[in-house]
Amino acid sequence: MQKLLWVPFLLAFYRDVAADQLPILVDGRFDEWTTSPWVDPTGDEGSSGIDIVRVWAADDADQIFVSFELSAPILLNSGHDLTLYLDTDDVASTGLATAGIGAELEWRFGDRDGVAHVGGAAIDIHHEDIAFRAAPAVTSTRFELSIRRDATPGGVSLFSGNSVRLLVRDNSGGDQFPDASGGATIAMQTGGLPSGPELLLDRELADDIRLVTFNVLSDAPWEGGGAGIGRQLAAAAADVYCFQEIYDHTAGETEAFVASWIDAPSGSSWHSASNNDCKVVSRFPILDQWSLSGNLAVLLDTDGELAGPVLLVNAHLPCCGNDSGRQQEVDEILEFIRQQQSGAGAIAVDPDTAVVIVGDLNLVGDSQQLTSLLEGDIVDEGAFGPDVILDADGSGLTDPAPRQVAERMAYTWRSDTSSFWPGRLDYVIYSDSLLSVARNWVLYTPDMSTAALAAYGMQSDDSDASDHSLMAVDFRSNVGSPLPLFLRGDCAANQSVNLPDAVRILGVAFGEFAPACADACDTDDSGAIEITDAVYLLTYLFQAGPGPTPSVCAIDSTPDAIDCALTTCP
Repeated sequence: MQKLLWVPFLLAFYRDVAADQLPILVDGRFDEWTTSPWVDPTGDEGSSGIDIVRVWAADDADQIFVSFELSAPILLNSGHDLTLYLDTDDVASTGLATAGIGAELEWRFGDRDGVAHVGGAAIDIHHEDIAFRAAPAVTSTRFELSIRRDATPGGVSLFSGNSVRLLVRDNSGGDQFPDASGGATIAMQTGGLPSGPELLLDRELADDIRLVTFNVLSDAPWEGGGAGIGRQLAAAAADVYCFQEIYDHTAGETEAFVASWIDAPSGSSWHSASNNDCKVVSRFPILDQWSLSGNLAVLLDTDGELAGPVLLVNAHLPCCGNDSGRQQEVDEILEFIRQQQSGAGAIAVDPDTAVVIVGDLNLVGDSQQLTSLLEGDIVDEGAFGPDVILDADGSGLTDPAPRQVAERMAYTWRSDTSSFWPGRLDYVIYSDSLLSVARNWVLYTPDMSTAALAAYGMQSDDSDASDHSLMAVDFRSNVGSPLPLFLRGDCAANQSVNLPDAVRILGVAFGEFAPACADACDTDDSGAIEITDAVYLLTYLFQAGPGPTPSVCAIDSTPDAIDCALTTCP
C-alpha cells in the first residue's frame, strides 16, 4: 500500500484549494452531504412531535447550506413552528438574543417568512430577500436548504463574518438543536467552490431522443410570452414536447406554434394530441391517445429509435393542498397503465412497453403521490384495483431529478411574489430497465451566462414567460444494447460520484484495486486510468471543472480500450 501514501497528500491539497466547501445540489436527495452531522438526542420532541435527529451544514462560494433530519415526516412550508436562527457575525451581542446567540436571521419555515435583525432594525423578509431555496417540496423526514451569502435585506449585508452560529428550534415548546446554549458553529470559507459548472444543452449522442415538459402558464405562447417560450423550445430542439396549461388553444394550434420555431427532424413531421390543458407535440406518430381526467396519455411509435413504443402520460395534477385529488388522479393513471399492459386497450400494449410519466405534477403535499408514481402503489384499491408493476423488470420507475443548467438547484417552479419559495413541481419519470437517461437539465435563463445564451439563441429573460421552467431529458434504449451501463466517475460503483471515488481511482491507477467498471474510473475519458483521472474528478467536485460524461447511468458514447464487464448502475 506504499503507493497509496500519495492519496492523503493529493486530497489534502484539493480540499485546501476548495476551502473545504461542498458541491451541494438542492434537490432533496442529499447525496453530496459527505461531512459528518451533528447528532441531537432523541425523544425530546415535547408535545409537537417534531424531534430533531441530525443536522448538517456546508457552504460554497455563494451560499450557505443546512440540512436536518427529523424523526417523523412534516411538510416544511406549513403546519408547524420549526425555526432556523443564524448568528451570521458570530457576535452574541448583535441581532436577536436567543439561546445564547445573537441571530441576524430568523427564518420560520411553517410561516414561509422571517425577520432579518440587522442594522439595529428588525426587517420582515420574504424568501427572495435571502434567495431561500429548500427541498423536497413534499413531506419528508429530511430537508436541505440554501441561503445566499451575499443577501442584503434592508440594504445591509446579512453575512459579515467567516463564522456562523446555527440554532434550530421548534417554537411550539418542542425540540431544539443544539440543546446547550450558544448554537453550533459553522466555519464559513471564502473563495473556493462556485455555484456549479454550466451544463451543455446539446445531446451527448446525435440519436438520443429528447423529451421536454413545460407548463407554459395560461396559454403564454399566445398571450405575450410567445418569443420567450419559442426561443426555449428551439434551444431544446426536442423530439417530443409535453405542455401543460394550454387551455384555449387546440392541439393543432400548439403543433403550429412548435413548427413555427423548430422544424421536425429530417424525414419526419409533427403530430399532436390534446386533453384539457395537456398537449403533446411529437415527431413520432401517435398510435393512440386516452383522456385520464384532465391528463393525457399517448402511445408513441418509437420502434425504430427505442426498440419499441413508449406509453407516455402527460399529467397536470391538482394543485396546492388537494392531496386527495392528486392521489385520485395518480391512482387513475396507474390503473390505466395496468389495463394497457393487460391488453385491455384498443391497441394491445406489450407488458414490456416503456412507461414515461411527465408534467407539472404539483407534488407539494403528501409524498405518497410521488411514492405511488415511482412504485405503482395504488392507495384506493377499492376503486382502482391492485398495485401495478410499472417496469418490465418488475421494479418501479426512476426519477432522474434534473438540475438547472447554471446552478446546482433542481427547482422547476418559481414566483418571487408568492409566499411559497421555489420548488420542484415538474417531473420526468421512466422505465429504467428499458430506457437510460443521458443529458438532462432544467432551463432557467436568468442564471445562464451571456455566452451560453448567445450560443443557444436565447435571452436572459426568456424564462420569465412562465412561472415553470422547461425541463429536458434525453433517452436511449437499453433493449439489445451490447454495452453495459455505467456512471463515469463512479469508480467505487456505489451509484454516486464523490470524494471516495477519487481515492478509489488512485488505488486503481497504482494497481492496489481492481475496478468493478474500468470505464467508470476513466473520468477524463482518455482510454486509460491514471492519476490525472483523480485530478479531473477532484477539480470537478471542488473547483467547478467540467464533469465526467455520461453524467448519468448510460452506455459509453465514446468506445475505447477500456470498458465495463457488467452494468454498475441502475
